[in-house]
Amino acid sequence: VPDKLEKTKKAGMQKSNARNDQSKKQKKRGTEEAILNEVSGKDKHDEQFKRPLSCKKEQKLIVQVTENAEKQVVMQRQKHKKVSEGIRSQYVHDEREKNVPEKIKFQEKCKKMAYENLEVIRRQEYVKDALEEKKFYKEMSKQEFAQKLPDKQEREKKVEMKKSLTDAWDGQVEYKRQKKMEMDKIKKQGSYSLMESEQLHRTEEVEKKKQKLSTQDKTEQNMRERYIDTLLQKHKKVSEGIRSQYVHDEKKKNVPEMVKFQEKCKKMAYENLEVIRRQEYVKDALEEKKFYKEMTKQEFAQKLLDKQEREKKVMESEQLHRTEEVKRKQKKQKLSTQDKTEQNMKDQERRFQLRAKQQLGQKLREDQEREKLDEQIQYKQQKKKEIVEIERQQMDCNKLLKEKRHRESAEQKREKLEKDSQIQRKRQEKKELSHHQEKKTPKQKPLADELADKLLKEKRHWESAEQKREKLEKEKKIRFKRQEKKE
Repeated sequence: VPDKLEKTKKAGMQKSNARNDQSKKQKKRGTEEAILNEVSGKDKHDEQFKRPLSCKKEQKLIVQVTENAEKQVVMQRQKHKKVSEGIRSQYVHDEREKNVPEKIKFQEKCKKMAYENLEVIRRQEYVKDALEEKKFYKEMSKQEFAQKLPDKQEREKKVEMKKSLTDAWDGQVEYKRQKKMEMDKIKKQGSYSLMESEQLHRTEEVEKKKQKLSTQDKTEQNMRERYIDTLLQKHKKVSEGIRSQYVHDEKKKNVPEMVKFQEKCKKMAYENLEVIRRQEYVKDALEEKKFYKEMTKQEFAQKLLDKQEREKKVMESEQLHRTEEVKRKQKKQKLSTQDKTEQNMKDQERRFQLRAKQQLGQKLREDQEREKLDEQIQYKQQKKKEIVEIERQQMDCNKLLKEKRHRESAEQKREKLEKDSQIQRKRQEKKELSHHQEKKTPKQKPLADELADKLLKEKRHWESAEQKREKLEKEKKIRFKRQEKKE
């Protein structure tokens, strides 16, 4: 409970700090605007400065002040403008016509009334927030305290139940395990009658032990619960904003008078603490307001001085900048005139050089073109001569080839005739020899067949050689034609 109370208090303090920051910012804006602005005649008799304003009305008033501020600041700067370089401001000319001190006094009175009303409104808001926080803390503390005791009791019961269940489960598991071991032994021995008697005896012993343990546990639990309740009722402390259950049930029980007196003293102490805290809040707020007022005045005075110094620096920098610009322009003009004259001279020289180069280039091109034409004519004449020579060579080659072929064909015909005549003679000789040999030795082979085979082989050899020659001549012709086409 105290941890939650601390959290809720921290949240409340954060809210109050945020509100204080907003109020401080609004104060700074209001002071700066009020010093610069003047209050119009309509606002003199308004009742806004007498009544305590709400938050919405306060915001509307701030918006109105900010809207009028922009217009009035411009007018005031023109009035309070400083005298510089033999010029006097409009404020000096119109000083005799206006009654300035009366307006300033009325303006300060209106400001005081407005700030007092704002302080009253903020105090009321602080008080309301404190009361609401108090009520909230009391309600939360009652609910939390009422829930704590039953929760503790339920937790303790659950823990005890779990312990008892775990113990019982472990006992059952061990009992079953031992039982299995004994059954295995008894089955081996074959003594079932002894087993039954022992089992009955054991069950009786287990039941007796359970009864004893249950009676002991009940008595111990009851004693513990009574002892805890007495300790809680006696030694229970009253924490921040929380009243114990013992105090809530005061009417039902006969409580001693010392306890009642202690509780009354505690109540008085808490009430006094709240009053002291409220007073501290009020003091802190007043001190902060005074501090912020002094700081705003100092800041405003420093701002005015800073503005004046900045304006002086700006004017000086502008004058220097202007003089530098004039000098730069004069230098640029001089340099530009010099550059233009130099550029014109250079351009004329370049043009003359370009014309001379162009004329030389044209002459060289014409000479080159003439040389190229002469070379082309000579090349064409040489080609024609080469072509005529090649044609003559081809004609000569063709004539020689024809003569060779005619000779070869005549020789081949003669050879064929000679071969045919030889073959016929050999056949006749073979026939004659065969007749004589058949008479003498019919089993021996004739020699005419061997001669015929040799002649056939020679024929084939000569034919293959002629075919090869023809192929080579054809290939030479094809190559010669390709070379002519390329040329």
